Amino acid sequence: MRLDWADVWRVPGHIEITAGKSKTRQRRLVEICAALRSWLEPYRAHKTGKFWPGKERTFLEDYGELCAKAEIARKTNGLRHAFCTYHFAAHANENQTAQQAGNSPAMIHAHYKGLATKVEAGKWFKVKPSKSGKNVIRLPAASRKQ
Repeated sequence: MRLDWADVWRVPGHIEITAGKSKTRQRRLVEICAALRSWLEPYRAHKTGKFWPGKERTFLEDYGELCAKAEIARKTNGLRHAFCTYHFAAHANENQTAQQAGNSPAMIHAHYKGLATKVEAGKWFKVKPSKSGKNVIRLPAASRKQ
């Protein structure tokens, strides 16, 4: 909810989480993997402005509708938990995962160890939009009512 498009493009290959936007008040760089790059590329023209232009309530409602359309269970912070689970499985390094997630290594080790295999992680980090775009639900335009 705090990200700006400038945070996405400012540091090549990374999303910058500034100290002012981080819950821990520490700047960190989150690596943009190949799959994420594919998802972000259609939004290259967005140089500034809120990543999500609406209110948190609108985001949660829209996210709930998206999950319903995709016929998947909606979980609070589900994407964050999935990222931590699969990143830790892929790299087997709680320090690296903690740095990317803005968490402590102890928290990563305690909550994400053994939840996924390296093969499952590889599949998760390869999910890209289809060439047809038929399976993609686009982010709202920046001019969306708030």
